[in-house]
Formats: sequence, structure tokens, C-alpha cells
Amino acid sequence: MEFRTSLYFFCLCVSISLFPSFTSPTILFQGFNWDSHSKGGWYNSLKNSIPDIANAGITHVWLPPPSSSAFNATQGYIPERLYDLTSRYGNQDELKSLIGALKQKGIKAVADIVINHRAVENGTCNFEGGTPDSRLDWGPSFICKNEPICSDGKGNPDSGQDFPYAIDIDQLNPQVQKELSEWMNWLKTEIGFEGWRFDFVRGYASSVTKVYMEQTSPSFAVGENWPDFPKGSDGKVGTDLDAHRREIANWIEAAGGGVTAFDFTTKGILNAAVEGQLWRLKDSNGKPSGLIGIKPDSAVTFIDNHDTGPQQVFPGPFPPDNVSLGYAYILTHPGIPSIYYDHLFEWGEKKKEELVNLSAIRTRNGINATSSVNILAAEADLYMAGIDDKIIVKIGPKDDLGNLLPPNYQLAYSGINYAVWEKNGSASNTLSTNNTRKTILSIQTMNLACSVGLSTKPNLSYFHSLFKYYAESKSSRQALLLFRALLGSNVKPNDVTFAWILKALTSSSSSLPLNSDKSRIEANQIHTFLIKSGVRHFVYVSTAFLDFHTKLGCLQVAHRLFDDMLERDVVSWNALICGFSRNGYDVDALKLFVQMCREGFNPQETTLVSLVPSCGRHELIFQGKSVHGFAIKAGLYLYSEVKNVLTSMYGKYADLDAAKCLFEEIDDKGVISWNTMIGAYGQNGFFDEAMLVFKQMMVESVKANPVTLVSLLSANANPETTHCHAIKLGIIDDISVIASLVCEYSRCGNSVSAELLYKSLPQKNLVPLTAILSCHAEKGNMDTVMRIFAEMQQLDMKMDAVAMVSILRGIRDPAHFGIALAFHGYGFKSGLSIDNLVTNGLISMYSSGGDGCSGISVIEVTSMEGMNKDLSSNGSLEFGYKY
Repeated sequence: MEFRTSLYFFCLCVSISLFPSFTSPTILFQGFNWDSHSKGGWYNSLKNSIPDIANAGITHVWLPPPSSSAFNATQGYIPERLYDLTSRYGNQDELKSLIGALKQKGIKAVADIVINHRAVENGTCNFEGGTPDSRLDWGPSFICKNEPICSDGKGNPDSGQDFPYAIDIDQLNPQVQKELSEWMNWLKTEIGFEGWRFDFVRGYASSVTKVYMEQTSPSFAVGENWPDFPKGSDGKVGTDLDAHRREIANWIEAAGGGVTAFDFTTKGILNAAVEGQLWRLKDSNGKPSGLIGIKPDSAVTFIDNHDTGPQQVFPGPFPPDNVSLGYAYILTHPGIPSIYYDHLFEWGEKKKEELVNLSAIRTRNGINATSSVNILAAEADLYMAGIDDKIIVKIGPKDDLGNLLPPNYQLAYSGINYAVWEKNGSASNTLSTNNTRKTILSIQTMNLACSVGLSTKPNLSYFHSLFKYYAESKSSRQALLLFRALLGSNVKPNDVTFAWILKALTSSSSSLPLNSDKSRIEANQIHTFLIKSGVRHFVYVSTAFLDFHTKLGCLQVAHRLFDDMLERDVVSWNALICGFSRNGYDVDALKLFVQMCREGFNPQETTLVSLVPSCGRHELIFQGKSVHGFAIKAGLYLYSEVKNVLTSMYGKYADLDAAKCLFEEIDDKGVISWNTMIGAYGQNGFFDEAMLVFKQMMVESVKANPVTLVSLLSANANPETTHCHAIKLGIIDDISVIASLVCEYSRCGNSVSAELLYKSLPQKNLVPLTAILSCHAEKGNMDTVMRIFAEMQQLDMKMDAVAMVSILRGIRDPAHFGIALAFHGYGFKSGLSIDNLVTNGLISMYSSGGDGCSGISVIEVTSMEGMNKDLSSNGSLEFGYKY
């Protein structure tokens, strides 16, 4: 029996040592905000929220300072009688009841320890501890020498920074350390606290924190060490924050290493990063830029707290439209993430849903304070990282991920401009692609409420998951059907719903052409529902609709939406400027930029990236150089994205010296920079220079992409050589590369290679087919032209003016005159005959065939139809008569 017991005990010990702990990763929650003290009964109120707190995966709740406080600082940060736990948040019994209820859910309470300073009694330099005995009853000998508020201080000099609003306590006094340690241990044993949040630790020596840690042994502790941020020229935190995070790390070490610290460095970096500077999230060593990059196990990451929000202390509150991006970062990365009360309980159900889902991903994948990070991309508009080889997180508006996402990862959760994928088999709650497709098929064939494998009463989250799928699969028609199904159910759409439906519509490349009348009708209907739903006051939703209308070409509607917005931000201005620029209204885009500046908005680098393409015409060279000057003056010139568009602009001006100068100034040249320079040479006919840039790009190990080869081909590069490069680089299957090669082979007269390549296109395209048509028409191969034209009709391709003229120019043999008449008839039927380009082609064709009268008839008929004949029409006719 004794042997059996020993064997059992041995096996138990082995099993404990071999198998990992399955405890949840630590997630901190700040259970109050700056105004919670004024709402009355805060402890009881928070107690009622415990189910939601537990559901969010939270393991520790940071509670406000528990002691009574000065009358003018009822938030608790100038404490008076430390043992007196009656405050504006509640009394001692209510506090113990709250902590007990948290413990029942397995959640630990963290006390806010404010010990650097205290409020005196009755205007004297004496303190009352809050007990019948003399504990914490201190006089001038416990006050730092030279304390500005109390000149009677007889203690040691202040070992840290002065707190200007209260009297600093001499933390080097052994009795102070002893009595404060006893008070903290009383908070543990009598009240139930299990951890500490040390307030304003810069107010005393780090060695003092070490003493309190050793004498109280909390299960968790975090210090508020808030170094000053360097400020950049753009008003945001500086770009070099290594010294900032080192200062926090050094404090942790000096405090004994057992205490963690709030990662203010990551907070400051994230504030700027989510506004188009995501490259900030990667340091020079390829690691996270904040404290989590050098000491992740001791870093408590956060987005906002009671100080950074209402207090507006630099770097200020987190950009409100991008809070979700911040949480997508800290809840998937190492360190100990902290969730702010307002974001969980005062920002609506959608925000709560996001936080719950992101924390669930963290918990079920075992992401913890020491998890490893592999940063896959850190660009202005894209940050992507793998964590522990279990999840991948993407942040930023860029959707083209290339090969960054392995095929064995499945989407776990996503929101606006962020997504998280889980590795197959790494977690159990992933919505697989196959299950998503089955769900979609069930919607198409049966009532939405009875979808297979889902709740019989779908909620809004369920609809959002499907909208995400349709957006990613570019299925706009299915997204519209789903939206109608949602409206037919009892589920009310919110702001996120409209954001996803717009994303699905604008991501589609074929199922719902953006320039069609049908698209405009659908847009108006969705806009009507938006107004009825009452969520158009969300700036990002109105901006999304504005952007959608510009993509439809409805610029007047977009401008009217912009004028009706109650609140605008830089993103709204950018969307409108980009819309006008994209649609060719260059002067209007420039006028909007001027108006934006006059109304006090500070353009960002994204503004200039949208605007500069409008300055690419020779007649706007003055405006283009003015924008260049503005970029220098505003400090936006330093961004590589801005230099890229300026390089392209000077290339369009044929000022290649300026383009080259800008290109060489870019320190970190990415593939876009190289492509821009190659394109600048290419569009000006400098093939040799374009090829030299391409070769240098290869030497510097910058991987070419499809745009690189298309830019080379635009410089009249040899198609066979470029074709070989495409095969070698593994991008020969790219549609744009194939189409460009087809066009170039056709231009060179190699119709055989062009047609062979064209057959490999997964989707037939009019542009390369027109190039092949031109090649055969130029050779007089009209039988082949007719075969290709018949193929176009079968594929329901509508010939454009360029294709029509290509055919007409090839009809020179009188034997093909019947074909000419047939295409003239097709021109009438399709409406192409009133196009100036086609009209001139018809005139040239008839005239070169000796039928000048028909050429005159063409001019007369098109004039009757309202088309203005130009000089080239008369020239074509005169040329025909002459020859």
C-alpha cells in the first residue's frame, strides 16, 4: 500500500512537470474612468457588470484608489486616511462584496496604490491614518525636505520627481516603508486584493518599489512609469523611441524585476501608427517598437486609460475611429493587454463584441506575455505579423497581401481594416472556409432563419461574418442578397453593417460594374436605409458612402454628401479629393485641397498621395511644383509614399532629372519606388535607362512584382526577355503581365506568341484581344480578324472605339470592302459610329478605297447625329481625295 501510494505520488509529480499549465493568459481591465466617482455607487454598478467582464476573458480588474481622498480630488489620487475605505466609489463593505464576486468568477482585484503623496489634515503638515491607533499618523518628519507645499518637512530629500498637487512623503524613511507595507498587506488579507497598480512611481526611487514588492508579495503588480515623449515635427510622437522604452525597462530592473510597467512607448507609437504610419510598429531589429520589443514579459500594453482620455495628456487619447486597430494589436501581441472601461461598456455593443472576440482568440491560442512575434510587413498602410506560429494579424487598409498569408490559416475574426487568422488545428472555434461556403449556399436555397448548423435566430454578428466573406470573395451580388435578407429579418443593421456592405460592393471586379446604372440604383437604395437607420452621423460610414459614390462616378452626389456631413475629418477630405482626382477632375481636386487647408485641416501624406496624380498634366506643372513645395514645408516630404508620387509626377512632365533626384533621396526603397522610376523612364521612351534601374533593383534584392514587368513593357522592352523574367520570377500567371505581354508581342508582329499567351488568360480581356486584332488587321489577315470578332461576340464582349479603328485601318484590299460595310453597320448599331476616332477611321477607309462620296456621307450623318466634326475628319477626307 505504501509502495502504491508512493508510485501514485511520483506519477502525479511527473504529470504536473510534463504537461503545460492551461491557465488563461493575463488580461487586465481598468474598471473605472475619470468620472466614475461622480456616478454614485460605483462598486455596486461594477458588480452588476461582472458577467460581461468574465465573458471578455479578463483575469484581473484594476479598481480605483480605495481610500478616502481630498475634497478636491475625489477621483482618489490625493488620498487622506488610507485605512478609511469610504470614498465616492462606495464603502468598505461594498468594495469587499465586489472583490468577492470577482473571485467567484476567477478574477483577481488589483488595488490602485497611491503612496507617493498624501493630503494633510486641516491645512497642517500632519496626516491621519484612519484608525483608532497611530498607524500612518505622520508629521513633518515623514515629509520630504524642501517640499514646496509644506516647508516644515524634515525628512530625506525627495528621491524622485515632485508631485505639485500634494505633499510628497519621504519614501526612504524605514517607518514609512514598514507602515505602508502593513497597510498593503491588510488590503490583501482583509479586503481581498491580490495585486497592485503603483501610481506615479517616478515620484520616488525605484528601489522603494522593490521594497514594497518584497514585503507584500502580490500575485501581480504594474507601475505607472510615464517618461516624457519626444515630439516630431508633425505634432505626433517622435520616430525614435528606443531611449523612451529603455527608461521604462531600466526602472523595472531597478525595482527588482518582479513588477511590470505600463508600455507607454507602445501606446504612443500606436497612436501615430494607426493614422497611416504602420511602419512605426517595427524597430530596426525587426521587432515590435515598444517595450514589448525588448521586455515583453514585463510590459502591460494599453490603448487608453483615465489619464490619456479626458486629461488629454500627450500623446492624448487614441484616435477614436481606429480604437479597434489598437486592440487588434495589443490583444494578439505579447505583453499583458489592458482593456479600458469606456471601450468595453460605453462604446456600444459592437465594440464589446470586438473585444470579446479578440480576447477569445488570444485565450484559446495561448498567446501570452512572452509569445514570439514574426513581423511579416510594416508599411504605411499594412502591418502584418505572425504570433507563436498560431495566429496572424493584419492591420491597415491595404487588402493586397500577396503571399504573406499561408494557405493553412483560416479567418477567425475581422473588422474594419483589421483581421486575425488562426492556423488550421490550432484552435477549435475557427469559422472554416468550407463551413462558410455551406452557410452561403443554405442562404441561397432556404430561409435565412433556418440556416444549417446555425442558430434559428441569426444575430447581427452572424450577418457580419457573411458580409466579410462576400467582401473577401468579391461577391457583391451575394452581399446585396444578404443585405435584403437582413432587412427582411428582425435584425437591425448598424454602422458596421453599412461599412461591410460598401466594402463588398467596391471590392467586386465584375459582378456589379461600378459604372453601371444598376450600381447607382443600388447605392441610392442602400443610402436610403442608412438614413432610416440613424447611423449616418458616424464619420467613417459617411466617408465610406462618399468614397463609394466617387467610384460610381457620381461626383456631385459625393460632394453633396460631404457638404451634409455634420463632422468631417482628414479621411473625409482625402476621400473626396481622391474621388475627383481618380475621375479626372484634376482642377477640382486641387481646389478641394486648397479649401481643406483654408478650413484648418492638416493634410497628411495620404492626402498628397491622392492629390499629386492630378498634377501630372503639363499644363498643371506650376500646381504640381507648388504641392511639392507644400510637402517640404509641412514635413510630408520625408514619407516614401509622397516621394513616389512626386517621382511619377515629374516623370509625366518628362523632367527625368527631378524624378531621378527624388528617387535617389528615398532611403528605404521598396518595390513601389523602383517601379515608379522604371515607369518614369518607360513612358518617356528611355528603355536602356529603365532596364538599368531594373537590373539595380535585382542587385539590391528587391523582388519584382507584376507592375515592374508591366512598366518595363511600357518602355518597349523586348517581350521575349521580359517573358523570361516573368517565368523566372514566378509571376507569369499574373493577368496583367499576360495581357501586357500579349499587347507587346502583337505590337512586334508576333501574333502566334500573342495568341498562345492570350489563351492562358483565365478571364478574357478586351485590351489584349484588341492588340491581337490590330496585329492581324495590320497584316491584312481579315479572316482571322473575323474569327476573333466572332469570339468576342460569343463572349459578350462589346468592342470599343480602339478595337473598331484597329480593324478599319487594316481594310485596304477592295476584296474586303464587304467586311468594311459590315463593320460600318456594326458601328451604327452599337453607337460607335458617332465617336470621332471611329468616324475618322471610316472616312480614311472609304477614301483610301476610292469612295470619297461615302466619306462625305459619314461626315454628314455624324453631324446630323450631333457629333462635332474636328480638323482630323476633314484631314482624313482630304488625304483620301489626294491619293
